[in-house]
Amino acid sequence: MLKLLAGCTLIGFFGLLSAGRGWLIGALFVGYFAASVCCWSLTNRMSSGSFDLAKAKRQLQRGPLVRFGSLILILSVTAQISTDAFFVASIGYFLFLTLAFGCLLASRLCKTGKNQTF
Repeated sequence: MLKLLAGCTLIGFFGLLSAGRGWLIGALFVGYFAASVCCWSLTNRMSSGSFDLAKAKRQLQRGPLVRFGSLILILSVTAQISTDAFFVASIGYFLFLTLAFGCLLASRLCKTGKNQTF
């Protein structure tokens, strides 16, 4: 996943630089950060919540607040900076999530085999 993310980041980096909008590179990384918080929340819930019912219940209640709260906070701050920063941060967010869930799906499919279902 890191190689894919690095490749996409380089493409976005050079695309923004060639368009004369190098100041938006930080917004791309802000979008990555928001998506990494969401992915961390999901993986934390899956790993620590599976051992205890009380922990699982607490994670289920707290997880959406962390995910959507961080997303709303970060995207509202970038929207106040400029609309370009908002769109670049949104692209970074959805790019990171797409790559993360694509890698998760690919690893799951490789583990199960081609003729088996989940």
